[in-house]
Amino acid sequence: MSEPPDPNVELERGRPPSLVSAVFCSRVHRQPDGSLAPEGASNRVECGGAHHALVSLFLSLRSGDARGTHQIFIRQTTPPYVITCGTLPIALPGNDERVDVEMRLTVTSPVNDTVQIAVFLDAFLLTTMPLTVRR
Repeated sequence: MSEPPDPNVELERGRPPSLVSAVFCSRVHRQPDGSLAPEGASNRVECGGAHHALVSLFLSLRSGDARGTHQIFIRQTTPPYVITCGTLPIALPGNDERVDVEMRLTVTSPVNDTVQIAVFLDAFLLTTMPLTVRR
């Protein structure tokens, strides 16, 4: 006979990290207080006739009770596959502190299409976002 689930187990794990905001932008700049802020927010990237283009993904997270090094992972989930995806290690300080992150993504082929980008923290999906790519 198995034991009934313990309702306190979830509380012992603490608060998980959470996504506050996610935005594609032309660049991210550092504010005087040290925080990061997106500039030129848009869900569109223009290649302007070039063979590739860069776009920043700005993420703002609350660390919850999580501490230590974790991985942000970006994956394109719909074709045509034109975004260079990758991982970025981030340090979470716990105490529900805010953590801002910038990931630079490369559009490797100019197309006229909208693709979906999935954003993960470790193995957990934070959000999916559309990105429109224009030649």
